[in-house]
Amino acid sequence: MGTRELSLNKETAVLEVAKDFYLREVAPVVVPNACILASRIITVALAKYNVQCWATQVDAVCWNNEGFRLRNDLNAFRSTPTAWSVGVMSEPSNQWVRNELESGSNPFDRKFYGHLIVETPNHFVDFTASQFDRPEKGIVTGSPLIVPNSRLTEVKDGWIVPIEQGVYVFRDAQHPASPQGTPDWDTNYKRDAKRLIEELRPLLG
Repeated sequence: MGTRELSLNKETAVLEVAKDFYLREVAPVVVPNACILASRIITVALAKYNVQCWATQVDAVCWNNEGFRLRNDLNAFRSTPTAWSVGVMSEPSNQWVRNELESGSNPFDRKFYGHLIVETPNHFVDFTASQFDRPEKGIVTGSPLIVPNSRLTEVKDGWIVPIEQGVYVFRDAQHPASPQGTPDWDTNYKRDAKRLIEELRPLLG
């Protein structure tokens, strides 16, 4: 087996064990949109086994099929009673800001309100895509997602990620605030990352 095949097998092994660990040990006790925590745990485990990876800030939107058919770009689509989308953008909509202010929250107090995923030379990884699930609207991601890059499809406004029902599109984005400096990035990940690496050790050393 060549070096590239060994590297890919190691990467896939880390990701699959991480997926099982996240579903079993982390997802039941954290909020569905804990993308910083999930990405930090994954990247620490991958780095431990010398797998190249990046925690990447993105705009991410999931549409049901009717919404995707009518979309203009990632920021808007012509809505109908049967068209639906949900997502996280680097520039929140004016309506979202108004809703936050009316509820007594200041959306600009947040260190980071975007979406974070993990990329490797071979995979797109989003363990918190379930935050976009709206089964009643025709959106089911099948999260946690580990998708070979060969299965991503480039479109005018980003990349399509295959999901169980609906359409997931993402593109790289620079959010106003960084996930670095948040508790999930700086400290909260440590216990779970250590436990994950302990589970990987019998398999990968």
